[in-house]
Amino acid sequence: MNLEEPSAAIGRYGHQTLPLLKLLACYGLVCEELRRSFIKDAHTRLISLWLTPIYPKSSSTTAARSQSLDSGLGSLVTSARLTSDLETQTNFKTKPKCEVRHKQTAASTAMKRFGKERQPLLSISVVRGLVIRRLQRYIMAPKNVTSVKLNNGKEIPIFGLGTWKSKPGEVTQAVKDAIDAGYRHFDCAFAYGNEKEVGEALKVKLEEGVVKREDLFITSKLWNSFHRPDLVVPVLKKTLENLQLEYLDLYLVHWPMAFKEEGENMPRDAAGNIIFSEVDYVDTWKAMEEAVKQGLTRSIGISNFNSEQITRLLKTATIKPVTNQVECHPYLNQKKLIEFCRSKDIVVTGYSPLGSPDSPFLKPGDPLLLDDPKLKSLAKKYNKSPAQVVLRYSVQRGVVTIPKSVTKHRIQENLDIFDFELSKDDLAYLDSFDCNGRVCTMAPSNLKLLNGRSIPIVGLGTWLDAIDAGYRHFDCAYMYGNEVEVGEAIRFKIEEGVVKREDIFITSKLWNTFHRPDLVVPTFIKSLNSLGLEYLDLYLIHWPMGFKEDGDLIPKNVAGDILLSDVDYLDTWRELEKCVDKGLVRSLGLSNFNSQQVDRVIDNSRFKPQVLQVECYPYLNQSDLLQFCKSRGIVMTAYCPLGNRSNIHLKPGTPNVLEDPIVVQVAEKHGKTPAHVVLRYQVQRGVVVIPKSVTKTRIQSNINLFDFELSPDDMARIDSLDCGLRVCHRDQ
Repeated sequence: MNLEEPSAAIGRYGHQTLPLLKLLACYGLVCEELRRSFIKDAHTRLISLWLTPIYPKSSSTTAARSQSLDSGLGSLVTSARLTSDLETQTNFKTKPKCEVRHKQTAASTAMKRFGKERQPLLSISVVRGLVIRRLQRYIMAPKNVTSVKLNNGKEIPIFGLGTWKSKPGEVTQAVKDAIDAGYRHFDCAFAYGNEKEVGEALKVKLEEGVVKREDLFITSKLWNSFHRPDLVVPVLKKTLENLQLEYLDLYLVHWPMAFKEEGENMPRDAAGNIIFSEVDYVDTWKAMEEAVKQGLTRSIGISNFNSEQITRLLKTATIKPVTNQVECHPYLNQKKLIEFCRSKDIVVTGYSPLGSPDSPFLKPGDPLLLDDPKLKSLAKKYNKSPAQVVLRYSVQRGVVTIPKSVTKHRIQENLDIFDFELSKDDLAYLDSFDCNGRVCTMAPSNLKLLNGRSIPIVGLGTWLDAIDAGYRHFDCAYMYGNEVEVGEAIRFKIEEGVVKREDIFITSKLWNTFHRPDLVVPTFIKSLNSLGLEYLDLYLIHWPMGFKEDGDLIPKNVAGDILLSDVDYLDTWRELEKCVDKGLVRSLGLSNFNSQQVDRVIDNSRFKPQVLQVECYPYLNQSDLLQFCKSRGIVMTAYCPLGNRSNIHLKPGTPNVLEDPIVVQVAEKHGKTPAHVVLRYQVQRGVVVIPKSVTKTRIQSNINLFDFELSPDDMARIDSLDCGLRVCHRDQ
């Protein structure tokens, strides 16, 4: 057979034509042998009819064979997907390997029907099976699905199948259907609970010869409760066992925060709050790098990391993350994060690209992306479904896209996005849909400190009912005069079994009259004794200036002026570092320091300050100081986040931020209280908030701010309220 003459076929099917034609030549030989051996049998006549359009017996000339092959290629697109037609007509099933056990199983019915001539049929049918599977690999492969090059030189298909929320009973068939449809990229995770079923589907298709292992790109993820370095490789091996693979193409750290290793995916305390671990993701990453060295995964990456966490990771990583997988769709287009990742040569993968209409995090009344009238109108323009337009939008932005589906026709429909292209204007139009509309709200309720420890992003200014309400971060101070009462409340709840010591984060502060180095450690120990604790999670220098040590907390002269001491806060800091050395405190920080003072401490310390606590609320948003802290890797904590209306020093007529028209309007928009909005504003800025309350209902209400999100416009409007108004004074 002359393989170069079917020019029409080459023009139609591109660079894959020659291997297809070679396979067809082999297929033709099989067909001829079938005819010669079994043409007398009625069933074989059906075979002959089925094969004739592909390789007609009468086509003796080169031109005729060329024309036949051109049309045959087209018919094989259908026939290769419907191989069961022939198998049904002849009552035998083809196995892809020429092994005796496959032969015996495959032709049990054929032996009865074809008698003494069964052996030639058996041999030919096995060859036919090999040819058909090869044809499937060429014909059904996603010819137009491009790949994106990773920073380690490997490639990832830009389109794949997500398996989040796919039920174990459904996902096996979904993966099989996806492979048959042309998918080669599959996104899995230990936490999804369906890796075994995915593995079964992969095994079937590999054994059938539809795909080879090297054709596939398989991703999985390390769950939060396995961040401890000694657990990483064993858990990865468990994933490989579940998937029945020898290696992964990509392994991700699922979230930056770690959970306690309690044997459950979501370990919770008696109050139902997630129990976090102190494992630093930087240490987890080192174990991920070891997995690469052991050949268990080709590439490693991260998921749900922000730019600051990525920057911190890159400082110590010897193997750079190749991708960051995040929620990404028109309502949350992640434009800034994508630009950041590209600047670091990190590919972005977008999960929930369709807006996850079946997300368990959606509330009644939340807008559904695929129902957006603007999107539907755009879809009509391209004669595509809204889902196809959204997926095309993602792919054209260079985002690796992994929609989830278990429905066969949707699996196929989702892939049919490579035959059209959105215009630049339409891409920009879809960009304008962004409203920070997150549907996966498993946002970390903790912030990571520079030393790897975590601090709950919402704390309480010391109150008894808070533990029952779910608070785990308590901000205290020697100056407040209530450490004994706070300690009793904590001890009571620990004895009740409501919390463990490691579940709570306790902060206290060194008051100004104890800055003298010989007073620092004794005062610290006094706070520990008052609180009934063996260690603190965080200890702060309350203010940068020291007061005279004359017995009064606010020493004054006869004229009423505060008596200051000449102790340098650097000397005070060096004594605090000794508390860390002794294991009395996990982290150190500052309070009410300005940027110059913070830098001076950084330049002269062994232990860098982890936190800066300052007055911060919309009328004093500390924007410049916040940016400074972020540039130094320091977490900002906001006291008086609601404006401190109980301050006796407030002048009559001082505006109340909770009554500000803009705050009230935003609150009404979200169906929340002004207090909720003000606290949420800080949390979204990455600021730890410690509202004070003594009212049980308000304590409970203040923490209910994680079920909504302010839009960029909301944030900008609240930012505009800044007027430098302080409501707290140094003598408080």
